[in-house]
Amino acid sequence: MKQPKINQQPKTALKLTCLGSDRPLTLTKQIANSGEGTVWETSLPGFLAKLYHDPSSARRQKLEVMIANPPADPMLKNNHISFAWPQDLLQDGKGKFVGFLMPTIKNSVKLSSIYSPRLRKQKAPRFNWYYLHTAALNVASVIKSIHARGYVVGDIKPQNILINDRAAPSVIDTDSFQVTDPLTKQVYRCLVGSEGFTPIELLGKDLSTIEQTDVQDRFRLGVLIHLLLFGDHPFKGKWTGLGEAPSPTELIRRGFWPYAPNSLIQPGPSTIPLAVVHPGLQTCFRRCFNDGHTNPRARPSAEEWVQALKGAIATLKVCSQHQYHYYNRLYGQCYWCERKAALGLDIFDPTLRKPPAPTPPRPARPIAISSFSVSPSALTIPRPLSHRRSFRHRYKREIYAGTALLSASACLYFLIAPDWLDIFRNGQRGFTSQPTLAGSPPLVSARQALLAEPLIEVSTLALSPNGQTLATGGRDADVRLWHTRTGKLAHTLSGHTDQVIAIALSPDEQQVYSAARNGEILNWQVSTGKLLRRANPNRDRSGQISAVAISPDTRLIASNVSGQAIVLRNLRTGQDLRNLNGFSEAEQSLAISPDGRLLVSSAIAGATRLWNLQTGKVVRSFSGEQDFAVPTLTRALAISPNERVLATGGWDGEIILKDINTGEPLKVLHAHAGMVQVLLFSADGKALVSGGSDGLVKIWQLPTGRLVQTLAGAKTEILSLALSRNRQVLASASQDGQVYLWQLKAGQYSPSTP
Repeated sequence: MKQPKINQQPKTALKLTCLGSDRPLTLTKQIANSGEGTVWETSLPGFLAKLYHDPSSARRQKLEVMIANPPADPMLKNNHISFAWPQDLLQDGKGKFVGFLMPTIKNSVKLSSIYSPRLRKQKAPRFNWYYLHTAALNVASVIKSIHARGYVVGDIKPQNILINDRAAPSVIDTDSFQVTDPLTKQVYRCLVGSEGFTPIELLGKDLSTIEQTDVQDRFRLGVLIHLLLFGDHPFKGKWTGLGEAPSPTELIRRGFWPYAPNSLIQPGPSTIPLAVVHPGLQTCFRRCFNDGHTNPRARPSAEEWVQALKGAIATLKVCSQHQYHYYNRLYGQCYWCERKAALGLDIFDPTLRKPPAPTPPRPARPIAISSFSVSPSALTIPRPLSHRRSFRHRYKREIYAGTALLSASACLYFLIAPDWLDIFRNGQRGFTSQPTLAGSPPLVSARQALLAEPLIEVSTLALSPNGQTLATGGRDADVRLWHTRTGKLAHTLSGHTDQVIAIALSPDEQQVYSAARNGEILNWQVSTGKLLRRANPNRDRSGQISAVAISPDTRLIASNVSGQAIVLRNLRTGQDLRNLNGFSEAEQSLAISPDGRLLVSSAIAGATRLWNLQTGKVVRSFSGEQDFAVPTLTRALAISPNERVLATGGWDGEIILKDINTGEPLKVLHAHAGMVQVLLFSADGKALVSGGSDGLVKIWQLPTGRLVQTLAGAKTEILSLALSRNRQVLASASQDGQVYLWQLKAGQYSPSTP
């Protein structure tokens, strides 16, 4: 069949009829041509017609199901069309089915015009990182709605998604979806896929014979969100293997992206690092491309992406130096300014070559963007405040004077106030922001022991009950034992094949247990460093652990692989004890009570649950502490020794102490300027220690909630904390690999007694 050229007038006006309404229409101009059909403007305002080259009965039946069962449009309240859904069947003058009618998507461009820095500068130069996050959130919301109706998109790719000036997307080519008839259960499969968006389980397969699920769409959605936030495909980077770099399809097949274990693809010199996005998004990307490579169900669902993106948008901040720069405040500084200084590249500066002069707030009017405009007030979620001169710049002199006065007062205070800390018996008195060990520089365990390799990360710590032995583990898969009195390395324990994510020292201080991200558990002798026992993960559980907790008595270990049940194992033997079923979510934090009776879990989607480990049942669910448009998600958990208080740390920096029996909040502590990363109770329950993404460690007196001490020193976020049972030694590990040790003065945070 000879196909007409695009954008041409038909030689004779072709008249069609809408089958459902008997409305006549005329094709006026062809605007698109593909292998399966042509798209035309019509005489009906706001509607297009798609005519098939081969209008089969199967196509007609599929369209009838779609017309009868449209998904809910999440953007309907904003007068936006989120998908070009079939509205009616079309027939020619002879009554023959020829195609379908669909709504027109106006004032939009292809998604590639937004995420590509080069195209964005041409099409929408003021479409900043905040708008890209919003676009990603809205895309995930639309896919979530499609999945909720039982459809599978199948061919998710930038060419099939349009975006407008409000960061609102519209999915086109909807007739290619996989559709299931809710009455007959007949499945009309998606027959097409795109390179770079096809998950490993479908590579090389005949799509016409495969019934897909939303699990395959989850991979495609992850790729799409990565494109929006990073401007490039996730399976792309600097090839470090032999020969030429494989094709994107082969890289997906082998699971090679820059943040996969043992990947032969590494970030290039201009690659935007994963660390610049919100931690919740980092977790989603790792689940999608690492865990999901071997266990497709571990990939985040559209709903989980929605929640992670809401949390990320809540932490975006406008740069004080550049009005077009939005950055994740948990990262600590404006990455785009940092990148510009290092590489001379600025993908969000449409016109300026230096930071703009401060300007007054602008009125809420559309901002011209080439072929279309951005109206900030029309976004589907609250927009941050417009850029204006910061408080620091407006009151610079007053702040300097006040800072000088406070500094002088602080110096005077520490000369006359009681001592708070003794730093490892080296004769120093008072608090120091750089704690020292016997007169030496701060203990930098992993980086010193590993020749100061900058990418090594200490992710977990454990202290012996008397505080004399410190165990560390991290990304290099080794466990190290240290003498805290001298700061010297006692043993390096090699044996794990993946990152160490949990460590515990036995109550008798004779053995150390370590767990890796792949589920293996190793048991070592402290005095000799000898490996005593190895327990490998079960073969029927694939994927990497997303959360883990060890009971204080070192009897139990609970772990969760994304999309699977929480697994309870005997730490000392590695034997499975129980699966906690009922929820297929990604847990981002777990904590076990001191007697091993209770477990509390926090899912990345927001739910916090208390489990009875003897029955495997949920005792209580905690949710919705505050009614925010963007929910406050829990990142850190701890159960008090008497099992009466649950401490939760949120992405908003707050710690909430709750009655574990009723769930009622007892006290709210405004703890950190950023996410609360880790929480732990002292063994006597008289203190709570918190570590945040701001690099600070804080000690809180209980039950009053009074802040006793703030310990600074780390320059990056705190990843792990350990407190000896006698409350004498506190250890913290930060993302840059540094480990700090403090000798705590006896009774410093105990409640006052008569």
